[in-house]
This record gives sequence, C-alpha cells and structure tokens, in this order.
Amino acid sequence: MGVRVPLSALFLNIFTTTLYDFMAVTFTPTDPLQGTLTIQITESEYQPILNKEIANYKSKAQLKGFRKGKTSADLIKKLYGGAILQEVIEKTLQNQLMEHIRENKMQLLGQPIGNENQPQISYDIFNPSEFKFIFDIGYAHEFEIKGLDKTFSLNKVIVAEDKVDEQFENLRRRMGELKEVDSTVTEDHLLSIKANELEDGQIKESGIETEFSMWLSQIDDAGKDLFIGKAKGDTVDADLRLLHPEKDEAFIKSKYFTKLDEGTAVPAQVRMTIAEVKIMEPAEVNEDFFQRGFGSEVTTLEAAKERIKEELERQYLHQAEALLFRDIQGHLLDVNKMDMPESFLKRWLKTQDPRLTDQAIEDDFPDFTQNLLWTMMRDKFLEKYNIQITSQDIRNRMRQQFLNYLGGMALGDTSFLDGIIDKSMKNREQVEKLHDEILTDRLFDSLKGDVKLEEAHIAEEEFKALMEAARKDSAERRKKSHHDHDHDHDHNHDHDHNH
Repeated sequence: MGVRVPLSALFLNIFTTTLYDFMAVTFTPTDPLQGTLTIQITESEYQPILNKEIANYKSKAQLKGFRKGKTSADLIKKLYGGAILQEVIEKTLQNQLMEHIRENKMQLLGQPIGNENQPQISYDIFNPSEFKFIFDIGYAHEFEIKGLDKTFSLNKVIVAEDKVDEQFENLRRRMGELKEVDSTVTEDHLLSIKANELEDGQIKESGIETEFSMWLSQIDDAGKDLFIGKAKGDTVDADLRLLHPEKDEAFIKSKYFTKLDEGTAVPAQVRMTIAEVKIMEPAEVNEDFFQRGFGSEVTTLEAAKERIKEELERQYLHQAEALLFRDIQGHLLDVNKMDMPESFLKRWLKTQDPRLTDQAIEDDFPDFTQNLLWTMMRDKFLEKYNIQITSQDIRNRMRQQFLNYLGGMALGDTSFLDGIIDKSMKNREQVEKLHDEILTDRLFDSLKGDVKLEEAHIAEEEFKALMEAARKDSAERRKKSHHDHDHDHDHNHDHDHNH
C-alpha cells in the first residue's frame, strides 16, 4: 500500500501479523472519485499491543551484560522503543487501511498519498500520544465487464505445399553431411582457408598466419565476389574486414584470428589460399532420416510432409491466438469506458517518478488509463475463472523451456534439470516473468472459451502482414509509454519446438 516503512533486519522477525480491529476510519469525498481517508489510533488502543511486542523482544534479546531474556523493559524501550512503536503503528495502519478498503469494496487506483494536512508524526515511546494519518485516495466505481457476447475471428493459415517442401529440404540440409568437392566455388560452399599476412604484395616473413572455415553465404556480397568461380588451390588477396564491413575489429579477430595476441592488430592485407571446398549434401531420404528427423511413427515421405505441415499450422495457430487475444483486449477496452480520478492519478504518477514532466504525464495519460482499465478487468477475470499460479506451475514452465533449448532431445528422465530449476527459482525477476506469462496464457484460454469464435481461412502472406502490423503497433505503443504495463502482451512465449 506504500504506507509501511520497514525497519532494519534487526527487528523484522520479532513482530506478529495480527490484525488490529480498533481504529476510527473516516472517509471524506473531495472530488468525483477522490477523497481523503483519516485514520486515528489512540494510546489506549495501541498500548497493549506495544507492551506485548516489547515483552516479546525482551524475551529474545541478548545484550552485553544481561542473560538472554533478562534485559530490563526500560532498557529495551530506551534502545529500541521508538523503532518498535513505529513498527506497531505502521503495521496496524497498513492492515486497517487494507481492511477498510476490503469491507467497503473500494477499487483503489494507484496508492494512497499523504495528505498535505498530515500532522507531524513522532514515535516517542516515553511521550505516548494519539496518532492521526490522512491519505488522499482515488478510486473507481464497481462495474460489470461488457463485450464478451461479440463473435471474434480466429485466423487459420492455409499452409502452401511449396512451404512444406521448403521446410522439408531445409531439414534434409540440417541433417546432411559435409563433403569435399572439386567444383568451382559457389555461394553454397564452405571454404577452408589458410591465410598469410602480406607486406608490399608479398607474404611477410614471420608474418601472421591463420586458418579458418567460412560459409560463403554468410559474408558480404563484396567478399563473395572475390571467391565465386575460384577453385581449390586458388588464392585471394584482400583485407578480411571486407568480408564483414559492418563489424568491428574485435569481431574480425575473434572469427578469423583466434590465436592472435590481444594487443596485436588485424593485418591490413592477407593472402587467402583455398585449401578445401565443401558442400552440405542433403541427407538421403530413407528410414534413418525419418527416424532421426521425426521419430518412429513416421516412415514415409507423405507422413513426413504431413508432420511438417501440422507443425507449421501449430506455429501459425499460436501466432493467430496472439492476434485473437489482442482483438479481445482491444474490443473490451473500447466497450468498457470508465471515469477516472484524473487529477489524483496525475499527481500519483508524479510521486512514482519525480522526473516526469507535466507534459509527459499529459501525453501518456490516455495510454496509462487504458492499461489501468485493462488491469482492473484482468483482476475481475482472474477472480471469475479462479486462476491461481503455483510454484510448481512455474517449475513446470521452466522445465519445458529447458527441454525446448535442448531441441526436444531430453524426453526421458529429466531429473538432471532439477538442480538448474532450483537455482532459477531463486531469480525473482525470472520467476515473476514466468508467473505473468502463465497467468496471461491461462487468462486467454479462459476468455477464448467464453466468447464466440469463427474460423477465418487466410493465406500465409496476408497473415504475415497482419502480424507485422500488430508488431509495429505494439512497438509504437511501447516507445510512447514511460510505464511498465502488461497491455498488448505478446501471447507467444515458449511455443517454438523442433521436430
């Protein structure tokens, strides 16, 4: 709630989490959807709790000169009383503030902000007094979500046969074998090169030497032109930087001069001798190819291509679902308009980042309120569908991701991943990211079952154009926004699997 100020680690473990139900809480409207909450805590209300916490600390404290539990209460008060009093008051305040909000079903927006008339607070345990806290709040009215009665289109991509054939040939090449050939060099060849440093057009005595291999398809066009049409034994004199003009010196050194000392510069010119010309010969289409590429269930060319087609359709379906989720979000935001406490929210945004200018807040405010509205709707959906994410759900998602990284090969005993997952679970940022991904996926699955869908068959090129337009729009939104929201969430996390 932005209210509690945590104490040092010395005190964090000595307090209970009891709710204190005794304060006077009053709400005063000030503007539409805005008001002040005033919370008063009298000495008679907090003193018994304070005494209990001091006694609790006294029983655990072990100060120099005293046996454990024998430190006097007066000394505890003198040394730590102000901090203990502050913790008691702030924990009580926080719990009661939240309780009041729950009991009155208030949909708070942002967080409470200290009112300008807030009295000075002094946590003096030897001069007990009444505590009074005044907060400005902004809130929204209760609402019911409209718009789920619309029929949405789910694009089903028609995968062309030539696309399937292309993927099949790509798989043959990936599973193929490198073989040396005597033909002249083309863009499809892998060249083994021996290079010598040049000086005045001649091989430099005791100059730099290196050996490397390179796919001609992976170098710049100017570099390709130097080699195409050559043959084994031919030489090419050039600056290796010509092969990758957009890369820096460090890249050239790491790729072509792996044994070069750190302080030694890349030679200006080298003579490259073609030692070998190789080509990736596609794998023969036979029983071994089907087994390695698709598993035991696929034994024919037709079945292999059908499997590839299904995989492509599956990948397109995940992308189509991302577009569908985006459409549902957009429609719900369009039909569920809501008044907002604008002046409060703009003030609250300034408290979150004092660097924000009034103009920046004004420019971003429409997008901010849309994200705020979506967050409120999302929370309602999570409650409606009873969506809860457990630590085991996150561990399962991690396991699946690691298996995907391994190319789907580790399909047997995966216990070797347990240690890696245990370590990853300690990474709070990663855990929160996966939590949000799983939550969004389940929210979408629930929403998809709550709306009417009609399939729309669409060609690949048309679908790619839709995806590109959506990506550009999302990128533009992110560029404009200074805030971190989950609107326009890309519903496409770990759906890329190998055959």
